[in-house]
Amino acid sequence: MVRLLLKHGAEVDSSTYDFATPLMVAAGKGRNKIIEMLLGSGAQLEPRDSSGRTPFSWAAGNGHEATVELLLGRGAELESCDQLNRTPFSWAAENGQLGTMLLLLEKGAQRNSRDSDSRTPYLYAAKGGHLQVVRELIEKGVEVEYKDNNNSTALDLAAINGHEAVVQLLLKNGAQADGHGTALTPLLHAIEHGHYAVVQQLLEHGAQVDGHDAGFTPLLSAIEHGHYAVAKLLLSKGASLESKDSYFGREVLSWVAGNPLTNQTIMYTKFAYPDSDRYSFDYKVPPEEHLEILVRLLLDQGAKPNSRDNTGRMPVSWAAQNGRKKMLEMLLDKTSDVECGDDNDRTLISWAAEGGQAAIIKLLLARNAKLDSRDKFGRTPLSHATSQDGWGPIVELMLDHGAEFDSRDNSGRTPLSWAANNITQSSAQMVISKGADIESEDGSGWTPLFWAVKHEQDSSVRFFLEKGASWKDREDSSGHGLLTYVSKCTKSTSRELFP
Repeated sequence: MVRLLLKHGAEVDSSTYDFATPLMVAAGKGRNKIIEMLLGSGAQLEPRDSSGRTPFSWAAGNGHEATVELLLGRGAELESCDQLNRTPFSWAAENGQLGTMLLLLEKGAQRNSRDSDSRTPYLYAAKGGHLQVVRELIEKGVEVEYKDNNNSTALDLAAINGHEAVVQLLLKNGAQADGHGTALTPLLHAIEHGHYAVVQQLLEHGAQVDGHDAGFTPLLSAIEHGHYAVAKLLLSKGASLESKDSYFGREVLSWVAGNPLTNQTIMYTKFAYPDSDRYSFDYKVPPEEHLEILVRLLLDQGAKPNSRDNTGRMPVSWAAQNGRKKMLEMLLDKTSDVECGDDNDRTLISWAAEGGQAAIIKLLLARNAKLDSRDKFGRTPLSHATSQDGWGPIVELMLDHGAEFDSRDNSGRTPLSWAANNITQSSAQMVISKGADIESEDGSGWTPLFWAVKHEQDSSVRFFLEKGASWKDREDSSGHGLLTYVSKCTKSTSRELFP
């Protein structure tokens, strides 16, 4: 077919959108007869695609040794570099093409060539998990602890990608399990990606269980990224329970109670634990139960349930907001304080209301939590619930339990005023049905309609207008009429609601 196309005038060096020529495609697939045919018809030996790679680079990277021999025999450049300054040998190493690598070395290829990031073929091989290639390069004298421009070593790259055999080989050949005193160690890399076996290897070879940065320990990293099996392993090795992250000042127990990643399915079948272990994890158990097990383990090992972060929040506060019912019960049994106000005087029920956690609200009310507690800004749990879009059922629950529907915060805003910010009107409808005043003014003289206009929530504006909210002569305390704010709306649809 190729011969026929060439005979009928097909352009031998035609290229695709990424500048790949027929010769390049043939070389990448090891089609030597086609290569001979194309070269015999005048095809360029070393065209470059959009990444700067040549046919020879593609042949080497894909492990076609006969094609490599053929192209070299025709004069292909052994060390041709692409736009990233990567050589054919570098591509062969990354793809684990040991035979091609040995052939290129025989031809004089540089085993320590550096790309634009100073990354060598050795580092690429470690990243790809190619054990035989890494072993061969070590035997040929590469520097085991060589670092690229990102300070990444072969061990870092192998740990990131979970290549257990390569990690083991590197450690046996002198790679430092604990890195070089930097905060971001191979251990942290492995933990971030949940590579349990690699974490275990590194710890066995001397990696510090608490790392080098007190504000970002391996245990905190494991919890933050949702790898609780790894966290259990670290705890068994004596990881500190009291270290706090440098930004929020949260201890491990706090992160377990309030990590957003715990909403995902965070346990995987590849993690194996002894069945006899009281705290062992079974991947078939729901994540909620994994968290309870971990909380129990932390408490048994001395974690402080009353510890506070930089905003004064305790683990129970995070558990309440995140809807962790059984965990919350476990923690409340340790703290005994159903309010647990933080630095802004926000209570557990306040955070549960904002988080839309009906079951938690019911649990707290059963323990005599104050439904109308006020925070530092005078806002009640109902106020926080109405400010969240779509929390109608939560608002209804709180109103049914007697929440004050017309309470005012320090700025004079009511729950209905906060509901006006939303796209949906379920919460607004709920409080209105209880008797909330749609004309109530806050400290600035703003009614709920003002706030709906301010946020350009057309559906809320329409809702309040249909309820009869006044607007024609309505002014705030500074003397600005509602229509003044309407005229400033960026959305024409908002302006068109007022005739």
